[in-house]
Amino acid sequence: MNEHLQKAIQTWMQLRPREQTLIGTAAVLIGLMMVYSIVWEPVVDNVAHLKVQVKEEQDLVVWMQNAAKEVKQLTRGQGGNRSTQGQSLLAIIDSSAKIAKLEQAVKRVEPDSQNKVRVWLESAVFDDVAKWLAALSSTYGVEIESASIDKEAVSGRVSARFEFKGSS
Repeated sequence: MNEHLQKAIQTWMQLRPREQTLIGTAAVLIGLMMVYSIVWEPVVDNVAHLKVQVKEEQDLVVWMQNAAKEVKQLTRGQGGNRSTQGQSLLAIIDSSAKIAKLEQAVKRVEPDSQNKVRVWLESAVFDDVAKWLAALSSTYGVEIESASIDKEAVSGRVSARFEFKGSS
């Protein structure tokens, strides 16, 4: 390696000062371009991508907070004023989902016990889900034990999992 370095130094010394200046300037410019393209540009691109991602996450948080407020408003005033006429909780969930136009969105209904039912919805219209939950609560006295609602890519659509408890 020393031989190559000595040969390069010797070739450098044989160049005229003007050529040395030109080659030195070109080397510095190439070095700066490499630093820019290898280090600076990827960092700037990544920062821009992260800013967009943060904005999307903030929008999702706002949407979820609004949805939570709406669910709380709709679940207030529980108490059931309509007779269930001996219907099981499973039958109430099924018939009320059909009335709320959610039969296509209901993917799974699973009885958990005599008085509890789990329901999975996919690609449901959020407004229909909110109205359905309000009707279950106010009309039949059905309580929401747990809820998990996820926003879908299509605006206004959600996937959800609920656990309902019937009135005693």
